[in-house]
Amino acid sequence: MDRTLIKLIGDRLRQARISRGLSQAKLGEVFGVTFQQIQKYESGHNRISADKIWIVCQALNLPISHFYDDLPFPFEDQKTDETDTISKLRKVSGQALKLSINFDKIERSDIRRSIANVVAALAVD
Repeated sequence: MDRTLIKLIGDRLRQARISRGLSQAKLGEVFGVTFQQIQKYESGHNRISADKIWIVCQALNLPISHFYDDLPFPFEDQKTDETDTISKLRKVSGQALKLSINFDKIERSDIRRSIANVVAALAVD
């Protein structure tokens, strides 16, 4: 499997773990591995086997397609705008991901807009 695909699947594992509020250690218990191994999966240093993906999908109530939908075909040119976006998303911190998940739960658009304005005002380029 292409190293880029391994990293993309690891990113999806990380996003699923954080969205469920699990630590790497807790997810490691589900997998039957150490938190260090979860770090290696999430960073793309180690490939996640199909049986491990199946286990995490069952444990987190995710469809198997969560890990595979919209992945680039191995023979396509990997240098696309989508790849650049994915590279940027890979650098998103856990706090930013939690913020995004919770932000989407706010029903009132005026409150979301106000929060977005506050964050933009505080951000430094």
